[in-house]
Amino acid sequence: MIRYARWLWLLLPLAITLGFERWVVGLLGAWQQLRGGLDPGLYFYLPFLSALPPALLLLLAWQRRRRDLGPRLPWTDHAGLAADIRWGLMAGLACLAVFVGSLQLLKLLGVAGPDFTRLQTAHHIYFSTLGALLPAVAEELYFRGFLAERLRDLRPALRIGLISASFALWHVQSPSYLLHTFLIGLILGLLVLRRGRLLPAMLAHGLANMAAGLLIVWGWA
Repeated sequence: MIRYARWLWLLLPLAITLGFERWVVGLLGAWQQLRGGLDPGLYFYLPFLSALPPALLLLLAWQRRRRDLGPRLPWTDHAGLAADIRWGLMAGLACLAVFVGSLQLLKLLGVAGPDFTRLQTAHHIYFSTLGALLPAVAEELYFRGFLAERLRDLRPALRIGLISASFALWHVQSPSYLLHTFLIGLILGLLVLRRGRLLPAMLAHGLANMAAGLLIVWGWA
């Protein structure tokens, strides 16, 4: 069992996101039974609950990295900080281009994307700030940090491909996001392989998330 335990870490994000969905549905059902109906105002707070799965992923990655033996990818170093920032910004633009291109392709194919019309101003502000930065840090620490360290003995191409697939399945609740999250996972995996540090991927991921949030605010998606 121990031999195969590390492969379960690839599936854990999928289990968390599906479990979180069931937890929210169950919580709403219990509230409805207790109160004899759902208060429409309750739905205002639901988008903010999206911070919980990344927070859990962050906690898991942080704790496991502290316990596991072996080399760990550094966040950055003083000598390479400027280059890490440049690489992060360039990769962030590439990730944003993938996001835009993927959703445009799906639109041409008639595949519907997520419905953002019900989101209010407070939700857009959240998804363009904390809701963009927290996942960037948490997901990079888990996927390109902890998972990459766990699978360090695999060939780079296989390791990056597996982690990117796990990263895409983490977004399974938005099926139209599966394509671009997989491709973005490849970009971020190659970035970490090239730089040997996590900060460039965190910057790229955060920039892409924030820019995507702003595009949604402007009515692009």
